[in-house]
Amino acid sequence: MEKEKFIFDDKEILYFHSGAEGNDAILLMHGYNFSTQVWIDVGLVEKLKGIGYEVFSLDVPGFPKSENKAKLSQDDIERLLEKFIKDKMHSNAVLLGASASGRIALEFAEKHAHLLRKLILVDPVYESVDFGKLNGIDILGIWGGNDPISKPFRSVASNVKLAILKGAGHACYLDKPDEFNSIVANFLKEQMR
Repeated sequence: MEKEKFIFDDKEILYFHSGAEGNDAILLMHGYNFSTQVWIDVGLVEKLKGIGYEVFSLDVPGFPKSENKAKLSQDDIERLLEKFIKDKMHSNAVLLGASASGRIALEFAEKHAHLLRKLILVDPVYESVDFGKLNGIDILGIWGGNDPISKPFRSVASNVKLAILKGAGHACYLDKPDEFNSIVANFLKEQMR
């Protein structure tokens, strides 16, 4: 992946980019104790490029291993995502968030569903979900079966698919990378509605 810079509120925000420009686009956001490198290490970036996706990965500002040291509020991060998706991905994007960034992605989607085509939440740390605000997008929730931190949605809407990786923990993509990558790729290839 190529490291690139994006200007947001006079701050340089680092992101990574790979794949053919103009293809369907996905933005990956890592969990709190990780960086963009995790998506490369588990093979997700290559898998997504292999099915024709343009892949963006944001080193989430303020997370410990992120190269983006700028401290941004939740509102700032949501504004950053909105600007990034509009400027770089031309809307109609797919957003993937894991753990703490899963919460960020979920809250962003509840306010900006019009910018997204699909939402992938991986072991998201969330308090509640308003599926009524997410009617226009297809959603995939992936959890590790042994995740002690985050629990799967109790009830779901017709636009939501759930996947549980048996024997995997909170960072299920590390425990079962091949299965995880296949679930994500298959979801991206299918038309739910």
